[in-house]
Amino acid sequence: INIGFRQGSDHHIQLHCSLTLPTTHSSVPAVAHTLSKMTSLHQARFAALIILILALGALSFFAAPADACACTSGRMKSSAPCWYGGPGSGSYVTVPSGGIYSIGCQAVGRSVGGNNYWNRIHFNGQWCYINDYYMTTRCPTKCSNLGCCNGYSC
Repeated sequence: INIGFRQGSDHHIQLHCSLTLPTTHSSVPAVAHTLSKMTSLHQARFAALIILILALGALSFFAAPADACACTSGRMKSSAPCWYGGPGSGSYVTVPSGGIYSIGCQAVGRSVGGNNYWNRIHFNGQWCYINDYYMTTRCPTKCSNLGCCNGYSC
């Protein structure tokens, strides 16, 4: 039995367990004999390992979903149109890259670069809609803390 822990690139702790057993039919009785000869200390360690694996599984089951992500603002990755009439509609103004803007709400609309979420931001004294594709937020798409903009789904 091999057990290892490591921190993944996403900063989550990962548990690695492996149990190597012989694969031939003639060795199955040998494995059963070995397991029956385990001392109580080995049995206790084995039981603790099983409990640990089950507990970690339960924790991962009840953890917050991966898409639960909170954000309040975003930085412009590149200049992009910000639409006054709603997501992709009406007249627009070009928002320059690099600026950080508060996001008031989100709406679903036409997809840009595979992203169909639109952020309502305040720019030059007015509210407008910019596709989330052009902004860097703490979330990949939907910000779970933001509601839907009036009249739109999200």
